[in-house]
Amino acid sequence: MQSARDVLQAALVKAKEAADPDAAFQMAWDAWQTFAAFPPVAKLLSTAEPATSLALKTFYAAHDALVVTPIWKRAFEGTAQTLTYASTTSAYK
Repeated sequence: MQSARDVLQAALVKAKEAADPDAAFQMAWDAWQTFAAFPPVAKLLSTAEPATSLALKTFYAAHDALVVTPIWKRAFEGTAQTLTYASTTSAYK
């Protein structure tokens, strides 16, 4: 497992140094694919898949319930207004 981690870490460091964001993403994706192919990692991911899928499904349900509330709308609009105002200040420019 340590060698898989080392391979992933080295590839991610290399990806961070890439000037092109698309190339960096591809490098990071390739590093993940290599990491996930290591037998102990693949077994762990396979074992964890039901729990991670359930967690993601629960997150989406919570997100969908939250974003339709009036307080979310007010907070979102207030934040947008603040960012718009902040971008006009001399400190931003």
